[in-house]
Amino acid sequence: MDCYRNSMSREDRNTLINYGPLILKDLTIDAMFLAHLKRSGTLNEERAEDIKVLETHQDRNAKLLSILPTRGPSAFKNFIFALVDTNQRHIAEALISPQNIEQYIKQNSASNYAQGAVHGPADMNAAKPVPVASPMQELSHLKTSGNAGSAQKNEDERDSNFGAENAVSLADGPNDPYGPEILIEAKPLNADVLKKMVENPERYYKMSSCRAIILNNEKFLMHKDREGSSVHLNNARRLFEKYGYTVDVWQDLTADKIEENINKERENLKSKKFDGFVFVIMSHGRPGHILGIDGKEVSIKDEIIKQFDGENCKVLIGKPKIFIIQACQGTGLSEGVKHCNEPDDEGEALEEPDCWELTHEKADMIEVHSTYPGFKALRNRMYGSHFIRSIVRNVYEHAHEEDFYDIMTKVKRDVVALEISLQNKLIKQIPSSQNDTLIRKFYFPLCQN
Repeated sequence: MDCYRNSMSREDRNTLINYGPLILKDLTIDAMFLAHLKRSGTLNEERAEDIKVLETHQDRNAKLLSILPTRGPSAFKNFIFALVDTNQRHIAEALISPQNIEQYIKQNSASNYAQGAVHGPADMNAAKPVPVASPMQELSHLKTSGNAGSAQKNEDERDSNFGAENAVSLADGPNDPYGPEILIEAKPLNADVLKKMVENPERYYKMSSCRAIILNNEKFLMHKDREGSSVHLNNARRLFEKYGYTVDVWQDLTADKIEENINKERENLKSKKFDGFVFVIMSHGRPGHILGIDGKEVSIKDEIIKQFDGENCKVLIGKPKIFIIQACQGTGLSEGVKHCNEPDDEGEALEEPDCWELTHEKADMIEVHSTYPGFKALRNRMYGSHFIRSIVRNVYEHAHEEDFYDIMTKVKRDVVALEISLQNKLIKQIPSSQNDTLIRKFYFPLCQN
């Protein structure tokens, strides 16, 4: 449901999303094209200038794509007519279809440049309309001109409706002594842990080789870029490489490309002898989904995690599969609650299974999210994700003697202790674990054969 009147229809917005890569690649925004859009009222002088000042052809196209959904129900039609009139008909035909383009032009020509525009031709300098809370968002303020403070305020307002991962101010730094790049030497497993693994192998996952995939979607076609994500990408990659993992980075993928890469990875795993699999995912998100850079949703449960379970990826049966996800899972923001520190003696004993021959297809998996379901995830523009940063730091500092659960408890404690300022409020964030079916202890460092 749209939150504002005079918004572009959902169908037209989705068309722009679906054909965003083509528009970014092929569209030419010259003086004649801008004149068409100004004459129809789709752009005013200020908006046209915002586009013209950008240096690259792709940045200009991306800026226009971020503006169009906010310019009223006729903006899409006016865009089609501008394409046709400036000899870019092949783009118009892709959006409408070659068979229907003539009928579309005929049906809309009478009203073109006359009806439904946010600003009429005589009102080129009127104030900008209130932006629509749609899947299309303004790109990062680094790609726009004008007042940076005002641009950031508008982006924050849109994010409160969109549920995108929020970037917090540089002042909200981490509670650790390190700079943006965490440079710590990896420590091997200590002798006591190795001795326990030898004495009780059924209680520990064998880890002599492990695969790590890092998906980092930073530059989006129609949403804000994820400023700071390159920092936590580099920290995470360096961490796994230092511990001897075979690491691949997937950078800036559309939803379809994510699916394609996952299918290729499953085939790749069949020919390898990995003892474990770690998939780090960093992107914008919505409840139960992450977003490709084209704005399309990818189901975390069905299109990512299920693809590596015992039914769909038999080579990983009995092996740990860790999914670490930095992405919003809703629009909620927590300001925290007050509590007193009273001890709680209640506990529950956990029983180890006494047979390992037959297992469940969903066994040996865990999802670790940067936030709790229904809430936003936060990211610092200089230091990156506090969640990913805390994982990296705590693995370096404690993985030689503590297992995955102990480390994640420290990560949760680190993140919830931060007081993060956002939208003039102090905000709290708490990571969460979901669908935990690990049945043995998992240690990050690889054992020596």
